[in-house]
Amino acid sequence: MNLLGVAMGLYAGLTVYLGFAILAIRNISRERLGMLNAMAGGLLGYLFAEISVELVEKPEEMVREGRWLDYTIYAVTTSVALIATLLILAYIERRLKTRSAAAREWARLGIRMDPWTLSLLLSIGLGIHNLGEGLGIGSALSIADLGLAILLSIGFAIHNVTEGFAISSPLLAVKLARTLPDGEQAIAITSRGLVTKLLILGLIAGGPTAVGALILSSAPPNELIIDVAMTSAAASIIYSVFNMNLSAMGQLKGDPVRFWFSIFLGFLIAIAVETALATMNLPI
Repeated sequence: MNLLGVAMGLYAGLTVYLGFAILAIRNISRERLGMLNAMAGGLLGYLFAEISVELVEKPEEMVREGRWLDYTIYAVTTSVALIATLLILAYIERRLKTRSAAAREWARLGIRMDPWTLSLLLSIGLGIHNLGEGLGIGSALSIADLGLAILLSIGFAIHNVTEGFAISSPLLAVKLARTLPDGEQAIAITSRGLVTKLLILGLIAGGPTAVGALILSSAPPNELIIDVAMTSAAASIIYSVFNMNLSAMGQLKGDPVRFWFSIFLGFLIAIAVETALATMNLPI
């Protein structure tokens, strides 16, 4: 079951690479990039809301059942995980901004965050989230329910294509820089080793699905550890969405109509994907 779990996890997770096809767009304006980034922000905002609902339901159930000790442990550990994740990401961002030549070049062009840094932060958050998806696949394999494991793999694989779009959309700024005066240096720094960077982003985001499937198909982990991991995933996603949406608003020159319409389109894409999966009776 271990090798089968790894294979299913890789199949489900590495479809993020299909979402990188968004980089094939040839002509990109600052406004179009802003709308694409806001759409990606809306898509990930939906994912954040989905994770948050699951995390909130559990302590509510503990309170209803009078399990106050479990509730206290859960509240403390998840709160620590939340603030620790946000502070670590903030520290990483600050160091990259002050020490990275790419960050300085992109700031000079009026783009708030180096596209590679933003994509990397998104990959980390989605990687932690996809670890949970892998645990779902591994759980099905641990009870020898191969049919459920296959359905989960297919459902997650389709879902992760949209995550690939969200991860790679900030990198479209490289094409935008070609239309800006003095954008050559930013292009040169960010484009250096771009294929390798995309491979790394895909592995960070999709690889943990295989890790999760391997872990749980071998031995069930502590439930509290899973909750802490999902809290960290939610914190990583909302941190990245915040930065992405700030960039998108700047690229749209503060136009609230196009910004919120793009956010809505992102939500719509996420809902459409999940509705399609539900229609096909695929677990989501």
